[in-house]
Amino acid sequence: MIKPDSLRAALAAAVPELAQNPEALHVRIERGEIHSTMHGGLSFEYQYDLIALVTDYAGHADMLFLPIVAWLWSAQPDILLNPARRADFSFEVDVLDAGKADIEIRLAKLTERVAVSLALATQPDPDSEEGEGNEPPGSGEGGEGETPAPVIRIPVPEGLMGPGTVATVRHAPEPAVEPFRQVERWEFWVGDKLMRVFDAPPFDGPVTP
Repeated sequence: MIKPDSLRAALAAAVPELAQNPEALHVRIERGEIHSTMHGGLSFEYQYDLIALVTDYAGHADMLFLPIVAWLWSAQPDILLNPARRADFSFEVDVLDAGKADIEIRLAKLTERVAVSLALATQPDPDSEEGEGNEPPGSGEGGEGETPAPVIRIPVPEGLMGPGTVATVRHAPEPAVEPFRQVERWEFWVGDKLMRVFDAPPFDGPVTP
């Protein structure tokens, strides 16, 4: 599973307090499940709740939650886009003395798709192209500047798939989501008569208080 380490890295990069005190961030997994329909062979999906506990936090709450929202845009965008999943991003706060608090953040039902392909050990990976594996970090599916998830080759026991079978395991990235802008619909009425209807895009200029 790669999302727990990814969230930890995102928080450490965005929150100076956690970068200086990494021991204050505790990440754990609860209620993990493996989902497999066998329609895609041995491919399967992880589903689990990810809990991040920040202890003795003295910073502003926005400094902590904004990086998580930004991380979810690429790691699990359906939590933000699907109104039915709003309860899957929750938190609890234990207020301590001296302006500090313990903050527990729960991201429920995170998913990681794992694609598994099979081939004989003497044959190339059936899902790879010639030269794959020699690309520099950041040139794969992970996006510009990101290191793609590692590819793992696992020998399959002879009694399951035949002698010399090797499984190639890849973690599939989440589908890319472009941030959307809210468009407002305006109606102009004179008395009880509708005169005009038009869509007003959001203002792109500077934000003033």
